[in-house]
Amino acid sequence: MQKDRSSAPFLFGDEVKEAFDIPTPIVAFETAFMTHGLPEGVGIEVMNEMMEACRSRCAVPSPIGVVDGDILVGMDEDQLLSLSLDPDREKISSRDLGFAATRKLSGGTTVSSTLRISHISGIDVMATGGIGGVHPVANGKIDISQDLLELSRCPLMIVCSGPKSILDVEATYEILEALCVPVAAYGTGTLPGFLFETGIPAERVLDSPERACRSFNEHMRFGSGSAFLVANPLSKELSLEREYVSDLLNRSDPLIPGRSRTPEALSGLSRLSGGRTLEANRSLLVGNARLAAEMASELHALIRTKSK
Repeated sequence: MQKDRSSAPFLFGDEVKEAFDIPTPIVAFETAFMTHGLPEGVGIEVMNEMMEACRSRCAVPSPIGVVDGDILVGMDEDQLLSLSLDPDREKISSRDLGFAATRKLSGGTTVSSTLRISHISGIDVMATGGIGGVHPVANGKIDISQDLLELSRCPLMIVCSGPKSILDVEATYEILEALCVPVAAYGTGTLPGFLFETGIPAERVLDSPERACRSFNEHMRFGSGSAFLVANPLSKELSLEREYVSDLLNRSDPLIPGRSRTPEALSGLSRLSGGRTLEANRSLLVGNARLAAEMASELHALIRTKSK
C-alpha cells in the first residue's frame, strides 16, 4: 500500500526506489537464511536464484539486510555477496534493529525484522522458506520465535512453506490462530510443515494467485492488522516423511540454546540426511519466491483496477 517513505529510517536500493515510483510489484526477502540458515556459498546462490525467479514473474526482488548499521531495503548482488562473506555478520530479528543501527552492526534479517521493515516501507508481499514458531519444550524451557508476534501486527501477505520442521508444528499453527493470523494452504488440503506434510487439515485452501490476492485485500479492508499467511507446500518429489525428519532430529543435537538453535539444527538435518533437507530447503525458497512474485503482480493489478 502507498506510504510516505521519506521518514523511514532505511536506505532504499535504486531498483526498489524505481519500483515504488513507477509503481511495480515488489517482493521482500529475508536474508538470515543466506547468512545463517544455509551453508556458506550456498546461501548467496539461492538468493540469486530467488531474485531471478521473482524477476521472471515481472516483480522486483527486495532482499533486506543490515550493513554497518544501515538498514537496506533492496540489496544488489555485490552487497549481498559482501554480507554473506562478512565473518562478523549477525542474525538480526525485530528486537535487534535499534541495537544494530546504534552499534553499526551488519547481519541478515529474520522473518520478524523483515516483516517489520517491509510494513514500514510499504511492501505488501514477502517470501521466505519457513517461519519460526514454537520449539518443542526442552528441560522445561519455552522457546517461541518473534516471528509469531510480528505476524500478528504486520499486515503483509507472506508466502512460506509453514513452520520449520524442527518446531512443534501443531503448536505453532495453534498460536497463529490465537493471534488472528489467517493461514491458507496453497493448492493442498493439508497444512505444510516445511520439509514434510503435516496431515493437519487446512480450513482454508487457495488455488490461484488471484484468489489469494482478493482474500488478502478483503483481510486488509477489515483492518485486523495481522499478516496473511499463504502456506505453499514443498513438491511431493522432495517432500520427506515426517517420521524420517523426527528421527534425524533425535539423532542430532536439538538442545542448543539461544538464537543458534535453529541454524545449528538445520545444519544437523542436512548432514544426517546426506543433503536431502538442503535440497528441499533450496527448492522451496525459490518456489516461494516465484509464487510470491505472481501474487505481488496480481495484487498490483487488483489495486490498480480498484483505483480507476
